[in-house]
Amino acid sequence: MWNAGNRKGTDMRPLAALMILIGLPAGAGEMADTCMIRDQLDAATCDCIEQGLRAGLEPEDFATYLRVSGDYFDGLDAGLPRAEAWDNAVKAEAAAQGIGFATLLTRTNQIGRLHADVIKSCRS
Repeated sequence: MWNAGNRKGTDMRPLAALMILIGLPAGAGEMADTCMIRDQLDAATCDCIEQGLRAGLEPEDFATYLRVSGDYFDGLDAGLPRAEAWDNAVKAEAAAQGIGFATLLTRTNQIGRLHADVIKSCRS
């Protein structure tokens, strides 16, 4: 489970603030994974968010974020708390890529900040 005191340089507060609004049903699809706000945004706004993320990320980072997000939603659907669901998703993806958890967590947090900025831009 996430504990900010254990991971120097991997402050999840910006991502955690975004995650307060997050949650989608399993199988919601790629657009829903990048939209990441259940029942609050129309299709055009979600499309804007997806385009903004794609424009701001390398294709492999976008794909990684989608996989982590999908696993995160699966964890939420299974009843896990948000922080635990996110950590489990990042750990699974880090293992699949053969990289360290902290390395991938730092990267997904960076992407999460971009994601929050894109959401804010697309909603205005």
